[in-house]
Amino acid sequence: MARLSFSCIFQSGIQNFIRPGWCPGIRSLHGHQETWKCIENTEERMREILNGLYRLVQDDDTGSFYDVHLITNDFIRILVFTWAEWLDVIEIKLHPEITYVKSFSTGLFPLSIPFACLLNVIFFWVPFLDKGLNKERIEKLRHRMALQLEVGGIN
Repeated sequence: MARLSFSCIFQSGIQNFIRPGWCPGIRSLHGHQETWKCIENTEERMREILNGLYRLVQDDDTGSFYDVHLITNDFIRILVFTWAEWLDVIEIKLHPEITYVKSFSTGLFPLSIPFACLLNVIFFWVPFLDKGLNKERIEKLRHRMALQLEVGGIN
């Protein structure tokens, strides 16, 4: 399991709250969204998503650290810290027969850099790429679930 630096731990709450990289117009460069249609009820989907997430974390070979930050009856938020301590967020919202999934990078600078959460606010307008990591992460999660899904709304 990866160990996070003090700088990363200290700044992660701030970075998750302000999410400067989630700026309209450039966020599609470092994020991915999908819509999953599924006949299973919300409780069954939630259980299978959590099982798939467990398998994803077990199989991860990127050096990322996964923190299941929030779980409610119909919502999951996972904070993903990459090997360099960039903060990515996965959010899953369940509705009857449909699930909205998004994964995105929160800023240009990794949180291992002191004051990165402030630098990310200052440079929120700078476009950056995630090299397809967020899309890949959602695909890996989807393939580790035992659900019949119809995937749509991809960007």
